Amino acid sequence: MSANGTWDEGVINDLFIAEDVSLHPSNDINTASEFTAWDKIWKLPVPPKVRNLIWRCVRNILPVWACSDNVLQGCGFAEFVEAKLLNTDVQHGVRMAAIFWCLWQGLNSSKPAGAPAVIRALWNPPTAGRLKCNIDAVVFGNRAGFGAVVRDHDGAFVAAVGGQLECGPDPYLAEAMAVREALSWLKGLGLPNVDLEFDCLNLCNAYNSLALDLSYVGFVIKQCHLIANDMGIVIVQHIGRSANQMTHALVRATGSSSVPISWVSSPPACISAFF
Repeated sequence: MSANGTWDEGVINDLFIAEDVSLHPSNDINTASEFTAWDKIWKLPVPPKVRNLIWRCVRNILPVWACSDNVLQGCGFAEFVEAKLLNTDVQHGVRMAAIFWCLWQGLNSSKPAGAPAVIRALWNPPTAGRLKCNIDAVVFGNRAGFGAVVRDHDGAFVAAVGGQLECGPDPYLAEAMAVREALSWLKGLGLPNVDLEFDCLNLCNAYNSLALDLSYVGFVIKQCHLIANDMGIVIVQHIGRSANQMTHALVRATGSSSVPISWVSSPPACISAFF
């Protein structure tokens, strides 16, 4: 999204097929700048993946298409969720969360006859002489883990690291802290001139933005910049989730380790099948 809270049309055209671009409610997306029920989301007695889905939709990390009036009752998504969480009991909130999760699962598990095939993102190697580090973070209940995998321009394994993050169940903060941990690790290995890729588009835009961000995530990004300044030319770019599956698998296998685990030259068993 742009600085004024509207969708970047160039990004929309890159991410979606023509039919979906025409349906995208770029003028109707609700921002979360005045949303006040964040704690209510995280206290809902539902699986973490359901709370995470609602959080991502309210934050506009996931685009929300227009729903029929019998779902949102004529409100924007963030407005509807806030009203339900603040003005009704917990059971109504659970029911709302269950409905959104079922809708999300249905949209992602079914494809109408004649619908175009989904084009999955592919991992692209860096230019000769540079390395590429793919980074990911995953929230496990009340904790989070991170992982990073470095490959060269031939796609060969160079190094990897994974472990637990010292942060709460905040996916956006976890993604930012994962980038900081990866940069510190890369610097310690003496690996300069690295392309960093991760699948959180908002964080990628925030990292590359010149705007002043006084939030805690903004503070973490500032720390990332300070580390990267001593590592030659560091390039940060977005990658589709389907092209970041290897790093995601690494986080799932190592995210519970209180001490980061690293590998050099030979990949760990949990991702060896990708090479």
